[in-house]
Amino acid sequence: MVFSFLISVVMLVIGFAFFTGKAASYIKDYQNMEEEEKQNIKIDVLCKNISLLFFIASAIFGLAGLSEVFRQNYFKWVMLGWFVLATLDVIYIGKSKRFVHVFTPTGKEAVPVSRKRKKGR
Repeated sequence: MVFSFLISVVMLVIGFAFFTGKAASYIKDYQNMEEEEKQNIKIDVLCKNISLLFFIASAIFGLAGLSEVFRQNYFKWVMLGWFVLATLDVIYIGKSKRFVHVFTPTGKEAVPVSRKRKKGR
């Protein structure tokens, strides 16, 4: 029970560090990137995405610390679901353009069509 709460607090702190963007400087692969590559990544959006996974894990471990019934009967299945969710999120991060800056040939960041303002509004 105490162990579950401890893990929950650790996950909460890590999630908060990612949410505020403080944890980005501790990602080894991000540190080793050249500045040009770093500018192409929307690190703030990526960190908020990762923080959500840590917040969900924190809630699961917190619930496991509160409820013996949950811990004995449902914890392993909920964590399995979390691992599936995390795997799908990693795939989404790799395939999505949401986490990278797309630049036009003039060097300006391209704005998706859905975000462009229509004339007269």
